Amino acid sequence: WNSETQSNWWDGLIRAAVQVDHPQMLQKVREYTERILASQDADGYLGIYAPEARFDFNRENGELWAQACLLRGLLAWHEASGQAAVLQAVERAVAVTMQACGLNGSNPFDVDQTICGPEHGLMFTDVLDRLYFLTGDVRYRDHCHGLYEAFSRGSTTERDAAMDHLLDPDYRLLGHGVHTAEHLRAVVNAAHASGDPLLERVLAGYLQKLEPCLMPSGALIGDEYIQQRAADASTTGYEYCSIHELLDSYCSLLHKSGDPAWAERIEWLLFNAGQGARTNDGRAVAYCTADNVDALMGHLDMDAPDNTPEKRFKYSPVHQDVAVCCAPNACRIYPYYVQNMWQRRGNALAMNLYGPSLLETEIGGTRVRIAVETQYPFGRHLAFTVSTGAPLEMRLMLRRPTWADSIQVTGAEYEEQAGYLILSNRWEVERHFKVLFRSQPEVIEYRNGGRLVRYGPLLFALPIGAEVVSGREYPEGFRDTLYRPLGDSGEALAIADGAKFVIRKQVFEEDDPWSRAVLLHGEMFDRTRGEPVAVQLVPMGATVLRRVCFSDAPVDSS
Repeated sequence: WNSETQSNWWDGLIRAAVQVDHPQMLQKVREYTERILASQDADGYLGIYAPEARFDFNRENGELWAQACLLRGLLAWHEASGQAAVLQAVERAVAVTMQACGLNGSNPFDVDQTICGPEHGLMFTDVLDRLYFLTGDVRYRDHCHGLYEAFSRGSTTERDAAMDHLLDPDYRLLGHGVHTAEHLRAVVNAAHASGDPLLERVLAGYLQKLEPCLMPSGALIGDEYIQQRAADASTTGYEYCSIHELLDSYCSLLHKSGDPAWAERIEWLLFNAGQGARTNDGRAVAYCTADNVDALMGHLDMDAPDNTPEKRFKYSPVHQDVAVCCAPNACRIYPYYVQNMWQRRGNALAMNLYGPSLLETEIGGTRVRIAVETQYPFGRHLAFTVSTGAPLEMRLMLRRPTWADSIQVTGAEYEEQAGYLILSNRWEVERHFKVLFRSQPEVIEYRNGGRLVRYGPLLFALPIGAEVVSGREYPEGFRDTLYRPLGDSGEALAIADGAKFVIRKQVFEEDDPWSRAVLLHGEMFDRTRGEPVAVQLVPMGATVLRRVCFSDAPVDSS
């Protein structure tokens, strides 16, 4: 498990260092990469096991999982740095593993007494899929497909993604939420790699089974297991690892299908569940939390017996008493979002995910630089500056959010097509244009019951006052914190038919935009008092204790 923790942390650091072009961080990455490559065995093996213990798939092991976590980061550095030696090292390591397991070797998922290691190992398909993208070598594509079929035949404990389960209309998801979220990518990759209509049906079955398990914030339940439950805003929790893994799986769906609907899900998941389970200063995350959360005192239910030292429902920089998995994944989630903002589609560039960004690339050998200035997701204005090294025929594709009531583009002509604004122009040296997505706060129905308030990509919440209970102290001001509620939980509040909420914009401050940029004012019905009450809602990402899902049936207390 230490290999997972360290490699996932490095994976996040590598991507963040590249994206912000941070000299000290980049030097740290170079030194790390040199150290890892120097440790490679003569036969190409890169992993955690001594020669006599390698590829022993008869019991719990971390072979494929440790390699997946390590090699994902190394491939990211190769793509950013262009260092051929890094790609060569990864390909040598993968060749050793492909020989030992899968198509021609033993089945790495036919094991006894597992506790998640081999199950996580299915994500070695991440490495294979990326290698196929980078090299075009069909062996990686075929092995990616073969590993998923081996998993479906195997005997691991986590079986939600097995082919027979996904084709069974009566099967309900029950496994560890993190596995269920990440294994989606393996099915996406296998279906895409094979083009097999049967696997397309398998993928469709997976997506259908996920839907009732998604919270209002977009998170997949699992605290830590799904247990055949449907999501409930108040009684089912979710793990931070699952938020990241589901986001990564949505990114795979976005790029392989080209469907912008997945981009909208990515934004909703990150800006609501992802931000709502971390502190605004970046110093702690909740291992587990929920959408409607009245307290974080170690358990979702404050009346639960405290019979375990593991307290998943709290904020911590490490969660060392449980497992050091969620904190590294919280370091990965924003870099993964940023790297998936733009996508090349032939001679077109598609912006799928919004936020301030700078893209530098080439189209047909001509340099292209696109700067985007925006306060998104708090603001709806985006200012584009497109610079090219020479006159260039190029299409820009900007995702049209489904929540936008209307769109205003100044400085460029466009047409709408398949969920995108298409700007087809001859770009001359430098061009400026602006885009405004207009929308108003709206009340929407949650599929599993209740009503939500959204404004664009943000889910809004009623914050609940809390008393901070300090836990373990760490160096440099880091600490574990629990939260005891102060005041009303909002459980009695309902949103009546026709309820309206208005925007009260505040001054945007970069040090804390979540709690200060946008507020909503409106009226709800207090079912206990039998009267309407004024409320102020904030983005879910600004809260710790909160209520986001409200009753849709006001009841007269008399």
